[in-house]
Amino acid sequence: MPINPLFFFGAMLLTFIGIAIVAVRNPQSKIMRVLLAIFLLAFTAFCSIGFLHSFEPGDGAIVWRVGYGIAAIASLYGVLRLLREGSEEG
Repeated sequence: MPINPLFFFGAMLLTFIGIAIVAVRNPQSKIMRVLLAIFLLAFTAFCSIGFLHSFEPGDGAIVWRVGYGIAAIASLYGVLRLLREGSEEG
């Protein structure tokens, strides 16, 4: 029996929210920043695959392309911000 996609994405969302809450409560924790960055990189991979699949023939594909593109860029920006915070000294 296949996993219901809604259940899968709900579990991913709850995991992301849990990691984000812990990271906000303790922003100096390197392990939390790395875990959140790994989760965002996985989300970026998902968006990249979705973006490529949106080029298949069908109606309303431009909306999916824009949505996946914005989500992928936003998550990459989040990874960049998370990983650069720990490298600054001073």
